[in-house]
Amino acid sequence: MIEGTSEIAKSMYNLFTRETDRECSGYAIRLVNQEFWGLVVQDHVPIFNEVYKILQEKGNIGRSNKYVYGDIDVGVWVEPVKDKNRKVIASTRYCSMADDNTHIYITEHQDIPVLFKFICKTAWPRQKKRKTSWGVFGDHRDIDIPSIATYRKYDFKFGYNDCRDKGYVFKYTTILGPDVEYPENYEIGIALRALKEHLEVLKDYDKNKCY
Repeated sequence: MIEGTSEIAKSMYNLFTRETDRECSGYAIRLVNQEFWGLVVQDHVPIFNEVYKILQEKGNIGRSNKYVYGDIDVGVWVEPVKDKNRKVIASTRYCSMADDNTHIYITEHQDIPVLFKFICKTAWPRQKKRKTSWGVFGDHRDIDIPSIATYRKYDFKFGYNDCRDKGYVFKYTTILGPDVEYPENYEIGIALRALKEHLEVLKDYDKNKCY
């Protein structure tokens, strides 16, 4: 067992059993989990910024100008957006077994200085509309499966921007301290590892580039 994990587990157990209402205790544990992953995601904000900076400086803006590395396994690029407060990085893993093989990383700076958002979602190669017999909403709710083109259409502010969205990975906010909504999603670690991998590869841009 890794040193210290037993003490952490006991502390969380004590937190869980301290309240007579188990539902409240379970909520407290979830808050701990949300803040834990908030701190982990927070560590990756500078990584996002560095990846974005390199791609922008090298002209990898738009999918047609993507940076490809590995055995032509991965393509990563900056997505142009209209909102100046928003930055977007997209990457596709061509050899992935997942249907939603494109990660979309989005950062947003709001007018309120303390409010910063870091959002990650996945997208599918093609959009699919929801088939309903009782009409349509005329908005994002009509779309069952979003593609990268779907997100472009909405300037990357698509859906509820929370765990209700199909393809949701994480949503990090700072308004109440580092916090990640629905931290139980196992995709969080996958997305963060991919982002870190992009930076490691881009550090030696020419050597790792597939021509």
